[in-house]
Amino acid sequence: MALYLGLDSSTQSLTAVIIEIDRDRRRLVLETTLGFDEELPQYGTRHGVLPDPGPAVGVSPPLMWVDALDLMMGRLAHSGVDVREIAAVSGSAQQHGSVYLDATAGTALASLDKSVALMSVRRMLGMAKLRGALEYILDMLDNLPPERKVLVFAHHAEVIALLAQNLAAFSPAVLTGKTTPREREFAVDKFLTDPKCRVFIGNIQAAGTAITLVGPRCKCSDVVFVESSWTPMDNAQAACRVHRIGQKDGVVARMLSAAGTVDDLINSLLVRKAREFTQLFDTEKVHA
Repeated sequence: MALYLGLDSSTQSLTAVIIEIDRDRRRLVLETTLGFDEELPQYGTRHGVLPDPGPAVGVSPPLMWVDALDLMMGRLAHSGVDVREIAAVSGSAQQHGSVYLDATAGTALASLDKSVALMSVRRMLGMAKLRGALEYILDMLDNLPPERKVLVFAHHAEVIALLAQNLAAFSPAVLTGKTTPREREFAVDKFLTDPKCRVFIGNIQAAGTAITLVGPRCKCSDVVFVESSWTPMDNAQAACRVHRIGQKDGVVARMLSAAGTVDDLINSLLVRKAREFTQLFDTEKVHA
């Protein structure tokens, strides 16, 4: 008798099926599905893809698939099934979604600590950086003219909630994956028109596209990433919320990093990906 695990990643969800095979006998042991929108709201997807003004465009954040797989493995570990009996694993994925690994992938994967979930590490790091991040943001607000505003990005819902709580004196506008369309419109309008609202706090994916955060009554050119994405384009798109028509100042984006942590890995990946991108398209060189 042996158990076999099948994983199927679609646009909207990840499904795991475990079957038991004993000679000619087949039995379904477990079937469970994890919906991306419901289980990973911090990514701000709708039906598994990010909102986009182009009806023919569908983009999903690859890190969401990684987090989903991490969550699914945890679910299987606590399902009551003896995962030690799994003899083989098979996987299938949407044919229109691809993630490419470079030559260093083997070394990077071999160095992972299987006892610690990557998602948990990133969440704990985000929480650990909060105190220093708040001091940095508060100092920036104190030193900026009172009419200037600051755009802040983070990844985890807990980090965003605590940022909003500790920056309440600046009447922050908040936009996350759980924000409804009406609340989204209100948050953007508040930041653009309310002089008391000096801070906009957004999830990188949910607030990183399809909105403009600069206008005649909103002077903002300072962007702070308390947590950053693994993907350079996500960070660039997020910072570009204030790099729009009507911006008269140079936009400065700052990424807050904790030395000696997974932030070092993320930053090195961002620099390498940005360099490869510019080389591919023969644009201006990027220097580390």
